[in-house]
Amino acid sequence: MNLWCGKTDAEWREIWRLERLREDDMLVYHDEVGGQITGNALAEKFNLRVGRVRHLIRRRREDREREAFEDR
Repeated sequence: MNLWCGKTDAEWREIWRLERLREDDMLVYHDEVGGQITGNALAEKFNLRVGRVRHLIRRRREDREREAFEDR
């Protein structure tokens, strides 16, 4: 048992897994609304940090631009 704030490694893995699922759900929702929602609103809706939300959206947009550029 590796204690970190009183949690085991397994507990932290589950916390991080659930966070990744929330992030994935947030990105899907962002795509569904066509990007017509602010990062602050997304962060509040999905209980994520605003900086993380903005980073994920920016990374998704850059990946799509890169794919479009490579397809040319």
